[in-house]
Amino acid sequence: MDFDTLKASELETVGIADKAVIVPLGAFEQHGHHLPFSTDTTIAEAIARRVEEALPKDVLLLRPLWLGRSNQHAVFGTISLDTRTYVDVLKGMCRSLVSMGARKILLISGHGGNEIPGKMALVELKPEFSHLDDLHIVYASHWRFDQELVDAETDEHLRGSNGGRLDSGIDHAGDIETSLMLYLAEETVDMTQVTQGGSRSGSDYKRCRILNKGYPIYFTIHADEWSESGVNGIPASASKASGKRLFDGLTRKIVEFVRDFLTW
Repeated sequence: MDFDTLKASELETVGIADKAVIVPLGAFEQHGHHLPFSTDTTIAEAIARRVEEALPKDVLLLRPLWLGRSNQHAVFGTISLDTRTYVDVLKGMCRSLVSMGARKILLISGHGGNEIPGKMALVELKPEFSHLDDLHIVYASHWRFDQELVDAETDEHLRGSNGGRLDSGIDHAGDIETSLMLYLAEETVDMTQVTQGGSRSGSDYKRCRILNKGYPIYFTIHADEWSESGVNGIPASASKASGKRLFDGLTRKIVEFVRDFLTW
């Protein structure tokens, strides 16, 4: 059910406390020369919509929050909230939903840069609502729901033209995101403008794989430090068929999670 269509008088009758309120979190940032600024938002919204369609009686779907924390892409182009601002925006949104009776809130993000502030928001909200034993707020990046599928659909260790290993672990505008966009919004993709990019560092620890691979260290890195084009990955290997497999597989896993979430 679309939250947009509800009227204030219907909040009680719709049983908001018994539903999962899903909020897609996007970003507005460069995705190379072949994908639009809205890529992360488009993917997150489409995934959230598919989940709502699978569980229409159990889900309230909000419009996506299209602004994210994306200042790492400033050199190539972005509209970004500062980290503290983004944390506060998420906290304010969740507070509002709780005040309307929501007790299960799922934030589904399409942008890796939202992860740290998203988790910060949840950590800071927890003591504020410690008196509500039935309140559960969850943050999730969509690609983490089926890492085996993501790995199967990406050519993570293709060699670049100079013979060095090109790592696409983060996959920013690489084969994963490009495949999803070919499937979801093909008219916005210009494959004639595809470039590839990514770190060729000799250090496994420094190579840009921290978002997907769970490395034991953390460090910050900006887009121009791992790419000359704004791309991290090999978008030329993307396909609409791969995008469909990714979309169907990831949404299936998220639907499974939401069914479980509803029992919390």
